[in-house]
Amino acid sequence: ALNQRLAEQAQQNQPPFIAAYSGIGGLVRGQEAYQGVAVIGDKGTEPALAALVLESERMRRFGVTQAELDRAKSNLGKAYEQAFNERDKTQSAAFAQAYIQHFLQQAPIPGAEFDLQYANQLLPGISLEDVNAYAARWIPDNGKTLTALIAPEKTDYPLPDATALTKQLSEAYTQPVTPYIEKAVAKQLLAQNPAPGRLLSSELIPSINLTTLTFANGTRVLLKPTDFKNDEVLLTGFRDGGTNSYPIIDSLNADFAASLDGITGLGAFTPNDLPKVLAGKSVSINAGLTASSDEFSGRASATDLESMLQLLYLQFTDVRQDPALFTAFSGKVKPLLAASGNNPNTAFADFYNRQLYADHPRSGVLPTQAQMDALSFDRAYAINREHFGNANGFTFVLVGAFDLDKAKALATRYIGGLPSDVSKTFNAVDTGMRPIKTSRRVDFSKGSEPKSTTLLKYTGEIEHYDLAEDFKLYLLEEVLKIKLTESLREQLSGVYTVGVGSEYARQPYPNYSITLTIPSAPENVDALVAAAKKEIETLRRQGPSPVDFAKVKQNYLTGLAIRQKENSYWLGKLAQFDENGMDPALIPDYNRKLLAAMTIGDLQQAAARYFDPQRVFEAVLKPETASP
Repeated sequence: ALNQRLAEQAQQNQPPFIAAYSGIGGLVRGQEAYQGVAVIGDKGTEPALAALVLESERMRRFGVTQAELDRAKSNLGKAYEQAFNERDKTQSAAFAQAYIQHFLQQAPIPGAEFDLQYANQLLPGISLEDVNAYAARWIPDNGKTLTALIAPEKTDYPLPDATALTKQLSEAYTQPVTPYIEKAVAKQLLAQNPAPGRLLSSELIPSINLTTLTFANGTRVLLKPTDFKNDEVLLTGFRDGGTNSYPIIDSLNADFAASLDGITGLGAFTPNDLPKVLAGKSVSINAGLTASSDEFSGRASATDLESMLQLLYLQFTDVRQDPALFTAFSGKVKPLLAASGNNPNTAFADFYNRQLYADHPRSGVLPTQAQMDALSFDRAYAINREHFGNANGFTFVLVGAFDLDKAKALATRYIGGLPSDVSKTFNAVDTGMRPIKTSRRVDFSKGSEPKSTTLLKYTGEIEHYDLAEDFKLYLLEEVLKIKLTESLREQLSGVYTVGVGSEYARQPYPNYSITLTIPSAPENVDALVAAAKKEIETLRRQGPSPVDFAKVKQNYLTGLAIRQKENSYWLGKLAQFDENGMDPALIPDYNRKLLAAMTIGDLQQAAARYFDPQRVFEAVLKPETASP
């Protein structure tokens, strides 16, 4: 309840802080404490500290309202219910973590069934008086508070010393404090349900239990009910599009356009109102804009599928127009963006991208002042409507614990009924941004911590996207992880871990990239890069050893048996096959058959093709105090 109130403070037109949170938890093992934390904006410490103290004091003196308590009980009960529903599908990692907490902190492990019984027994009896007495006991009053300030050495606002900070704290406790006033919100997400759309076709692939619905508004829905989880439904949505079609000056407006639901809200609800109407539900939906695609992702419990689709419907039909909330948001985010270049890793990413892409106008990571000045609600809203006001061309995939007939009816109403202009199509735009086609090394100095990060990136264009080639690149990545771990960590003792990642992309143009990330001490950079290149050259000339090839194959098959019983695997594979026009009935055995036919020679040829020594880009982040 207190964190909800702090979130409301952060959404004021002139917010006292960028963000704030509170909680009672482990300060150190065996010791608990109440903590309130505020992220300070350009107004400095005084308003942030005052607001943090005000809300803490309001809770300590007057407690929660009955509506806040009811929502908290409902949310907590839902969490126990979901854990119970998934009790026979719990991941091993969850058990391991429970055992660790039992050993370190004597936390009991009664099991999900007992937990739910315990919650159902106790929750109804927790009264307003109980919770408010707890708040009064745990939240410290004046004279019992420790204040700590963590900040950069240089800021755009004056930083108080210990004496001034203590005075600010004391003055914060002199503020008048009044009880919290609960804002009434609607009980339903939609005032009325939309009319169902017109279903053009329904096709079933029995072998994988997949149903594809095609609607007159230009949308398609792929439905795969599963029993992998008892209380989970996942959603993804996609089509070509993205932000590349907008001028550079609109970069920030395009970046934030998809996030307007979290900035200004949906329908009749501000971002702080939505959790109230969704109390007792486990549901989320998020829109996204990449450079070349329009996307959605969502998750819900089995009983909340309709609520998730209602949120999706609101994303298309009723993003709240609230310039004041957007102004409050931009006022908080601009100082963070302006200061982001002080972070060595962010500054390095900006430098690295600009060098890799020959200083293309879209290559920078850090926003320019002109882009920040251009940030406006009207422009961000217009971009949002251009992409999420028209559903034509979207494909949605639903995987999880749902009844097929009920899901069909809900999809027909909330997706088939989405607004659409079928005369308008959406396409990815290729801006011509390409990595340099020669080998090059660049160094960048930032920060004082005695460590370096080295990136090696191999890039190139491909004729067309091919799933079989994508799989080869994945296997090469796995082989390289083994070899670099052996040589860089175990033999040279130069790193704790080496990152290897690959991408085989269809849009905005067919291309691939392989990136090695090597953290190390500054003096070890050259030796580790030489060792990594040696392993890559061996792969190019000889391919993987029979032992490593067998290990990678077995690891993949073992993992595949597990992944094919996960909703997230099927969600991703159905989307991947659909985007590339491939028969989804092939999914269960596609990579298994590729692997069975794969030879060491196939991977050697792929390595020779993708690890071009004439097109490797090296970038090294070093501390400013490092020796030349």
